[in-house]
Amino acid sequence: RQMCIRDRCAALQRLTDKQLRRLYARYFLNMKYTDIAKRENVNESTIRCSIQSALSRLEKSIKKS
Repeated sequence: RQMCIRDRCAALQRLTDKQLRRLYARYFLNMKYTDIAKRENVNESTIRCSIQSALSRLEKSIKKS
């Protein structure tokens, strides 16, 4: 089953600003975790956990739709 654009937007709106920024950097700008971490002055593990959490939230939103 395909999600409509409205459902996709709603799923993205459930993410925090940090999660959205990090997902954008990782998947649209093709940045490495280490580069994102350096840019935000945090540990790489923080970035990895944040992105994984965001992907999990998106997956749950998609399954509910």
